[in-house]
Amino acid sequence: MLRKLVIAIAGLALLGTLGDGVPQADAAELTVTHFQDPVPAACTAAHCTLREAVRQANAQSNFDTIILGEGTYLLGTNPATDNRDEDNAESGDLDLYDGDVTIAGAGKNTTFIDAQQVDRLFDIFVSESCIDVTIQNLTLMNGKIRNADGGAIHNRCRLTLINVVIKDSEIRGSPADPTSGDGGGILNDIGAELTISGSSIKNNSATGGVNGEGGGIYNRQGEVSLSGSTISGNEVDDDGGGIFNNGTLSVTTSTISGNSSCCGGGINANGGNTTITRSTISSNTTSPDYGGGIGNYAGSVMLINNSTITGNSSANHVGGGIDNNGKLTIRNTTISHNTTLDAWGAITHSDSLGGFVRLKNSIVASNFVGSDCAGDPVTSQGFNLDSDGTCFTNSGTDVAGVNPQLGALLDHGGPTKTRALPAGSPATDTGNNAGGCPLSDQRGEDRPKNGDGAGGARCDRGAFERQSVGVP
Repeated sequence: MLRKLVIAIAGLALLGTLGDGVPQADAAELTVTHFQDPVPAACTAAHCTLREAVRQANAQSNFDTIILGEGTYLLGTNPATDNRDEDNAESGDLDLYDGDVTIAGAGKNTTFIDAQQVDRLFDIFVSESCIDVTIQNLTLMNGKIRNADGGAIHNRCRLTLINVVIKDSEIRGSPADPTSGDGGGILNDIGAELTISGSSIKNNSATGGVNGEGGGIYNRQGEVSLSGSTISGNEVDDDGGGIFNNGTLSVTTSTISGNSSCCGGGINANGGNTTITRSTISSNTTSPDYGGGIGNYAGSVMLINNSTITGNSSANHVGGGIDNNGKLTIRNTTISHNTTLDAWGAITHSDSLGGFVRLKNSIVASNFVGSDCAGDPVTSQGFNLDSDGTCFTNSGTDVAGVNPQLGALLDHGGPTKTRALPAGSPATDTGNNAGGCPLSDQRGEDRPKNGDGAGGARCDRGAFERQSVGVP
């Protein structure tokens, strides 16, 4: 098994552990001492750039730690070659392929790696066997690549991001070939694994071409796990402003907000499996097509649980919140205040490809200009509420044509913003306790509670559990 290699970005604490000019080949830790990116040479105690440290790490697998400090570390091209397509970290992006690596900064607000728009930042790939790469406590910015994938990172192995910002990176088509690539922030390739926690993927793009998908992240038949993170302000010409998925995607306690695309402004799932739990999908947009918040297509299997989908919009007439022809299950979720151009719904569904929408213990309300639901009928599994009667009828445990009186999208505690149920809301204490009530709401507050002060504790409909008469 390959030894763990840590490339940590911290100060110059280890200077003097080796003689000046002596390669740090046998050191327990490599220390990066310079912010610039000249033609790479040996990484020594007196002079070691980030590129030199990475090249030495690839060449030998006996390092334990490489340390860099606060500040901005620049990446550039080797003027001798200007070859951005080479795979030995000689110029442009930093290629990682031999030995497990952790790149750890002093903090995402104090340590920066800046590609200066000359190339992406990292290309992680297989040499003899797949490696584990961890990047933590730093910001990656200003990646740029033409007609290729991954504006900041192209991952083909196993990558973990902890407390990282990836921002202002882009993919563009060239004048000779306007076709762009996928994954303005990150391309997670076939069979690769990407784990993201406590991080922000923002203001990345794949535009100026004809087929760029996944403004923030493109998951190409790999596995992506996102928790406690934010995907925001990303843009793409084609599908999936925030995330494009055709592999396995898990989104937990995260916010996907303010992204834009042609279809599926927040998330576009086109095959594969997607699970969204205790998360908020808000203020995403599509133009000119469908699915302002989420597009779920081509047989994709999606589960949304204990989440809020709100404030999304479609410039077309279809699916301000969700556009679906896949297999979609929604539980304990609030879908509200989404907009479409005309009278079609916040949830628009077509069963032409054998898809379905199944809702349980959820709220669909206050969506405009269009209706709450449109297209083929959705299936109720009980204890739902919709405000205009287009999703359900007043039968069994469903309530139709009733305003749940949702509050504004605010921080009510927990990892994401939510819409509170006020005192007296018809969604309070009217949900399902038997087999349909999770142990906590989207915020992490216990369920069920006696939110209306009458009778015993009972689950609320939607993503928010009112705690008591006086406490939301």
